[in-house]
Amino acid sequence: MKRVILLPLLLFILVIAGSAGAQPSFPDTIALPDGFFPEGIVVGRGSNFYVGSLVNGAVYQGDLRNGETVAISAGLTDQLAVGLAFDQRTNYVYAAGGPGLVGKVAIYDGDGLELLHNITLTQSAGFVNDVIISKDAAYLTDSFVPVLYRLGLENGMPNPSDISTIQLIGFDSAAGFNANGIVSTASGQWLIVVNSATGVLYRVDPTTGVSTPIDLGGRDVTSGDGLVLSGNTLYVVQNALQRVAVFKMGDNFSSGKLLRVIELPGSETPTTADLFGSGLYLVDARFNTPPGANVNYEVTRVAK
Repeated sequence: MKRVILLPLLLFILVIAGSAGAQPSFPDTIALPDGFFPEGIVVGRGSNFYVGSLVNGAVYQGDLRNGETVAISAGLTDQLAVGLAFDQRTNYVYAAGGPGLVGKVAIYDGDGLELLHNITLTQSAGFVNDVIISKDAAYLTDSFVPVLYRLGLENGMPNPSDISTIQLIGFDSAAGFNANGIVSTASGQWLIVVNSATGVLYRVDPTTGVSTPIDLGGRDVTSGDGLVLSGNTLYVVQNALQRVAVFKMGDNFSSGKLLRVIELPGSETPTTADLFGSGLYLVDARFNTPPGANVNYEVTRVAK
């Protein structure tokens, strides 16, 4: 009889004790190192996520489940970490290298962020801004030049001898940043690229570079930055407007219908995002705040 009474009591005590010591699960905000100056974010295996730095090209690895830091890579000389992409096949993290006399992409091991490759894509000055992984290649945008850089992949492994430059045909440019965020459709048949300056979304044929404006029903995505594609749902981060426009893409990705706008009150310049579970995770580069060692940055989760 005593066992029947004491066992539930013991279990109740254990549950209360465990709950008191448990870490919050999937917090809505995750602090990044002070002065980190983030731009790109991508989710990896499990609950791992990665954020790149505009200060020195470092990459931060954290855990979405509890907000804890896992690893931080060393910085790179004369190179940034702008847009990020993750390849599930290899557990590799790709970081677009930003401006410079040569255009580069750094590739890290997703466990511990060991630098595996730092590959030169072009000898011409530009701004290598964002990167996406498809079945057989990584594609990177250049915000100063209407081209894409293609890095061939063999069974997911990067091939530094298979690099080409794809001219964007029909991609209209304006003053300032142009080609920015990029995603690939699931089949790899199409790429979608946003022009930040003009607010136009383009469907791009990766084999020819032919770029066709996507019909958004008279809407535009001015200040478009990071893109996230989940099935036929496209998320466009509009940095200067502090919001995310969500579109339902039509057949063959030639059109899109606005579903809703996610307002981001309190943010300055949210740049990129990625999905995990029911959440959309974003970083705020805070371009209006002069970067410094004491400036706070964080990752924010909103309902997708």
